[in-house]
Amino acid sequence: MERKPLIVANWKMYLSAKESILVAQSFVKMLRDEPVDIIISPSYPLLSAMKEICEGTSVEVAAQDIHFLESGAYTGDVSVGEVKDFVRHVIVGHSERRKYHGDTDEIVALKTKLALKNGIHPIVCVGESFEEHESGATIEIIREQVNRVLVDLSLLDFPRITFAYEPVWAISAGPGLEAKQPEAQEVAEIINLIRKIISGAGGNKYMDKMRVLYGGSVTAKTVKTFVSEPGVDGALVGGASTKPAELVAIIREVALLV
Repeated sequence: MERKPLIVANWKMYLSAKESILVAQSFVKMLRDEPVDIIISPSYPLLSAMKEICEGTSVEVAAQDIHFLESGAYTGDVSVGEVKDFVRHVIVGHSERRKYHGDTDEIVALKTKLALKNGIHPIVCVGESFEEHESGATIEIIREQVNRVLVDLSLLDFPRITFAYEPVWAISAGPGLEAKQPEAQEVAEIINLIRKIISGAGGNKYMDKMRVLYGGSVTAKTVKTFVSEPGVDGALVGGASTKPAELVAIIREVALLV
């Protein structure tokens, strides 16, 4: 089955409110009729403004995270109910949430199910640390992370999930900074593994419907290398996505492959 390529722009907390609005306005003006699905993910306070800016365009909006409970006394956290009026997607399991906020595989699975329950499409990040990669534990780590998300889910929910493979050791510390990149074939092998795990849980019918992205300091110079590999449906882009011209260049590089 043909899957439309997807580019997800994760702005993390690089941009101020004013900068976010200016970047979004500039970005949507630069777009043509791109044969690529596009999602931008600003910080929570900007979700309403982003929804308004993207209204009537081909760009959709994602939240960067949600709490794993519907509501409660969790100062500083954000519930699914507080974001679902503004977004169609949410990123869960990002390596920075796992590292700095203690998100376990179980918590990521709970967030995935909560998003689906509320009509939001989760973009689920999976990946191994440098130590895990060096010790040869990558396959074991990926298998556990993906299976934990899929267990007990309705098969009808499978196509609403996007997985993003982000090797933690390939993520840079910020815009303009470079990190070591895996070989394209290595990325393809891990993404093929993710597809096999999906197939094992739900069959080829559902595997063929689900998109799997690569995320690891992607730029306009590197994106084509990874997305041209079989089974790689697009990219989760970090710091490079905060620059409108760079983000459009990434999208157009991917569009050339369609």
